[in-house]
Amino acid sequence: MTYYIKKREGSLAEIIEEIKAIPQEETDLCLNANIRFAELSEILIQLPSSIGSLDISFNRLNELSAENLILLYRHSTNYNDPQSML
Repeated sequence: MTYYIKKREGSLAEIIEEIKAIPQEETDLCLNANIRFAELSEILIQLPSSIGSLDISFNRLNELSAENLILLYRHSTNYNDPQSML
């Protein structure tokens, strides 16, 4: 099952409230929101462990610098697996 959150308008707090309302069964999340890259870590912290995969659409592509993409990659890797950091 895929859970969709689409927020073109609204605050980060509203997005987080929707994330907290995601059913605790295993699901995928498709997030399409007008968020800043700096807000992404706040969103990732709120994700329930039942999320199997995460698809995020950024509406502010100019914020996706190489440095930010590296940070995003580091968030998505498993630090317990040295091979995943290569």
